[in-house]
Amino acid sequence: VREQLNLAKARANCGQGSQDLIVCAANDKLKDNSFTLENALREYLLQLEVTAPSSSGSLPGFIPLYVGMPVILRSRNLSTELGIANGSQGVVHTIYTDVCANGFTYCTCALVHFPLSRVQIPGLPKGVYPIMPISWTFTTLPPGAVDAMTKLKVSREQLPIQPAFAVTGHSAQGKTLPNVIVNLHEGGFGAYVAASRAKSRLGLCIMRPVTIEQLNKPLPYDLMQEMKRLDELEHNT
Repeated sequence: VREQLNLAKARANCGQGSQDLIVCAANDKLKDNSFTLENALREYLLQLEVTAPSSSGSLPGFIPLYVGMPVILRSRNLSTELGIANGSQGVVHTIYTDVCANGFTYCTCALVHFPLSRVQIPGLPKGVYPIMPISWTFTTLPPGAVDAMTKLKVSREQLPIQPAFAVTGHSAQGKTLPNVIVNLHEGGFGAYVAASRAKSRLGLCIMRPVTIEQLNKPLPYDLMQEMKRLDELEHNT
């Protein structure tokens, strides 16, 4: 849903102005030579939903970009001392692309302006940092296959950024926004973060009814165990 909302907003913004929307495909490669990455298979891989919150380090098949678009750095700490880390928000300054043999446009580099960063690279404006594609490997079944022995191992190269129109509650921490549309059904701290981003009650739109039981969901077991471990560590040291 987040990716669909981001794409729709990017298209709407480009439709109102003079900016060109560039939908950048991931550059996928098979690690097994028994399959050929033809157009149909490449498009199938690009359309796969592999960016669920539980997919650590996952990279999307497509990223919509245009110059001036707000973006968020995802799951990577490129330079924490310069303020370019996971969740850092910036604005696209320049986009460099190429076209693969299958005809898909992919991004070779995006220059992103991070207004809160101290970075100063010779030849670039202050706060502008080059974001390069990174690699991520995942496995999936080919189209129509049911035998786990036929799984494909895919190496994907894509930019570690996403549009900043629709973001997770985690990515929104510390931000104050004029208007917010939220789904509070995950409950707990995530619901609190999402609901408290709006400047006022008039700027908060809750997508569907939510009960007090849903808001007060207990913390995940793994988190409770980690908190217990940290408490014991603090007590013993």
